[in-house]
Amino acid sequence: MTRADATKQLKALGVRLTYDRGVEEYRVNIKPDNEATAYYTPDLQDAIGTGKAMAAHLAKSSQAKPGQVKPAQVKKRKAKKRATNPGRPAKKRKAKKRATNPGRPAKKRADMLRPAAGRPSPRVGKALKAYARGGTAKARDYAEFHQRRKLLESWHKNKQAGRRRNADDDSLSEVQAQYEAFHGRASSKTTDKDSKFFVRQDFAEIGKLLDLYVWLDEDSPVLLKPRGVHVVTSGDGGSLYFQGGDQEIPIEALGLARFLPKDYIKIGDVQTIAYHSTKGFHHFEPTDYTHDFGEEGGELPALNYDTINKLFFLTGGSYQVRPEGITN
Repeated sequence: MTRADATKQLKALGVRLTYDRGVEEYRVNIKPDNEATAYYTPDLQDAIGTGKAMAAHLAKSSQAKPGQVKPAQVKKRKAKKRATNPGRPAKKRKAKKRATNPGRPAKKRADMLRPAAGRPSPRVGKALKAYARGGTAKARDYAEFHQRRKLLESWHKNKQAGRRRNADDDSLSEVQAQYEAFHGRASSKTTDKDSKFFVRQDFAEIGKLLDLYVWLDEDSPVLLKPRGVHVVTSGDGGSLYFQGGDQEIPIEALGLARFLPKDYIKIGDVQTIAYHSTKGFHHFEPTDYTHDFGEEGGELPALNYDTINKLFFLTGGSYQVRPEGITN
């Protein structure tokens, strides 16, 4: 099924499907649109299935219970009553309707139809109070909408939690197996530990990375040419970082698979870094620059690789980032 067909099909069910080309992701939601009930996925089939499930939940929640009158029926009956009794004052008609249709106690009805959580908005609160006093079709519409939203939010939250549990369960099973293999018996409990982890959020742009000349060992140099990666630096100029692009390194091709499995491995010592940038002393003309680490007797930085996230990074080295460029 194409994206257009899926959008048309879900629209007929009262569900909106949109596609964000920037992040390559689908967004599924009911009408009226509310971020609290929105669902995001990169898979079209998943989006279609979720949209149909949303529509099914809405249809189920909107069905009238035995003895319950739907909003449309209320409008019809009220209009008919006004037509047959045009001369009676409005106050007497309201009093008679309350007397002949007392229904549930007002307090109980208002509590039953209160929104999912928190205090209702003034507009919704007014509708709920009107419904508790005997109700109008509009008040019922507001109340039923918030009932449907509560059901859909609960379903969406449970689905997301289920996905997280599945991912965590795989990791937990692997860890439990490792514990049993090391200790010779199964673990009896699982303990959560919180650790503070600081990550830099702000960087200064250096330029676009062209290549890295790396020594895998004393006799094995290699030239790495990542695509679309940018070189940035910390605010103090003491560390270089790499952002974006394709940072995956062919571990097997470089003969480093013997170090796996590891979360982080050392690729080698970096001899040179080449990058494309603009600088004031070259009148901001786009220029390719090459820096030779350790050219003044300093230490070479090490290139390391995060095998989980497919990212590389530098550690150590005596370089510093100065206005004139990268120096040792």
